[in-house]
Amino acid sequence: MLVFQYYARSITGKPIKGLLEASTKDEALQKLRAQKLFVISIEQRSKKININLIKKSKVPIKDLAVFCRQLSTMLNAGLPLLNCLDILKQQTENKNLKKVIEQVTAAVQEGESLGNSFRQHKEIPQLMLYMIDAGELGGVLDEVLARLATHLEKEYAVTEKVKSAMDYPIVVLFIAVLAVITLLTFVVPTFKEILNDLGVELPLFTRILLSFGDWMKNYWHLLVFCCVLIFYGLIIFLQTKDGRKLKDHIMLKAPVFGKLNQKVAVSRFTRTLGTLLKGGVPILTALDVVKKIVNNQIIEEELELVQVKIENGDEMASQLAKSKVFTPMIAHMVAVGEETGKLDTMLEKISDFYDSEVNNMVSKISSLLEPLIVIVLGSIVGTIILAIILPMFSVISSI
Repeated sequence: MLVFQYYARSITGKPIKGLLEASTKDEALQKLRAQKLFVISIEQRSKKININLIKKSKVPIKDLAVFCRQLSTMLNAGLPLLNCLDILKQQTENKNLKKVIEQVTAAVQEGESLGNSFRQHKEIPQLMLYMIDAGELGGVLDEVLARLATHLEKEYAVTEKVKSAMDYPIVVLFIAVLAVITLLTFVVPTFKEILNDLGVELPLFTRILLSFGDWMKNYWHLLVFCCVLIFYGLIIFLQTKDGRKLKDHIMLKAPVFGKLNQKVAVSRFTRTLGTLLKGGVPILTALDVVKKIVNNQIIEEELELVQVKIENGDEMASQLAKSKVFTPMIAHMVAVGEETGKLDTMLEKISDFYDSEVNNMVSKISSLLEPLIVIVLGSIVGTIILAIILPMFSVISSI
């Protein structure tokens, strides 16, 4: 994807500038025109690799969901939009969201639409922007915001469920590595002196372990330097096109977790697309938004092929049936949705099914990982201790 810097004006004449990702300049122009912007100038910019570990703070999904739910409720009760924004500005605890609401309120007071006011803030996801646009255009902003809040709440629930499953093995793995490094750096060299004093012939494995312990004690700084170098090298590589594609391929094909990641991606795709279509967003525009939200280059390429099919007058299901990511069940249900004119409803049903699958799979993974990690960790530490104690047993048995 290329990066373009643009200068444009909104319908009200307000100047707008920003950055936009697109495959070509024509595609960038089409995206800006779809946002009802009058383009003054647009030029390609070089996309620099960013190796900063600290990313710009974004508004958490949970806070956005609460904001959308509260704004929907107040609008439905008949309160004016500016009054709603003033109330939410006062009671919002998240500092980033509070700042956004303040600036959006000022823009709305100047006559800007709610969608264009939010569009100036990169903390707000594109899904929310297009949904607000559709709600304002159809005069059903409260209904659209309620639908958006439900979507964000489900997204948050699934994300937290997956994170909870991943956190435990990562923490235990970190502790295991720390324990092994501590044993090899501090404990093993101490026992080396004791074993040398005993004058017993050491087994091959014990000699290897002692040599490695000496190396760790004398050259630990070199190990740290290599780890940092590899870490930064991976960050730079994963920000390249080939690196992202390799990472996304591994995420979908990894044992156990590959299936989980695939189900999460499918759930996110169907839920987001269904929410956008139900909100009145055109399908090609909706697919543009969904491509970025799934956060997987392999699936993004699949969705680009779907877009081409739709542009040529074909149905979405025909391309999904050829996909290696989306199952035949998804293609069949999408085909039924297209035939009956209820694609948005069918996509939501698919999403609900995969949400249930994700929950079941996360529960199974968690129950299996705990004993497995304990066994692996115990085996590693036990092997190191056994390699140290075995020579002592030999001495005792010879007495």
